[in-house]
Amino acid sequence: MIRRAVETDLPDVHRLDREAFAADAYPYFALRQFFDACDDHMLVADDNGTLTGYIMAAATKRDGSCWLLSLGVTPHKRGHGLGRLLISELLRTLREEGVHTALSVVAPDNTSALHLYRSLGFTIDPDALRPNYFGPGGDRLPISLHLQ
Repeated sequence: MIRRAVETDLPDVHRLDREAFAADAYPYFALRQFFDACDDHMLVADDNGTLTGYIMAAATKRDGSCWLLSLGVTPHKRGHGLGRLLISELLRTLREEGVHTALSVVAPDNTSALHLYRSLGFTIDPDALRPNYFGPGGDRLPISLHLQ
């Protein structure tokens, strides 16, 4: 079941983030602040009380765009459509709110994420590589999806 995150989910979201991103995981305090800032834009996949995935997006910007900040799925649930479900539910919410464009960045070597986003209609321009976006070695490809 995909549902809105609640405050008591934060320890599990932190666990998921560490499982999904290892050394690049957010510190707990950042997830705590994201929870407060993201409001309705932090969703979790709840498998009978065990969280197996999450997605979060920033508040909608004045220009009608919204940044997808993170999508994490526990390793044993990857490849089963959970990431697609989380993204789809968040995109549904964003469309209902009148958001025009969903934006994010993806590591250029994360072929599974790139495939997933492409399959959902996101535009990925390999020529738009942002070197060192997240610091040295943190290259990212910008992606976008027009929602309206």
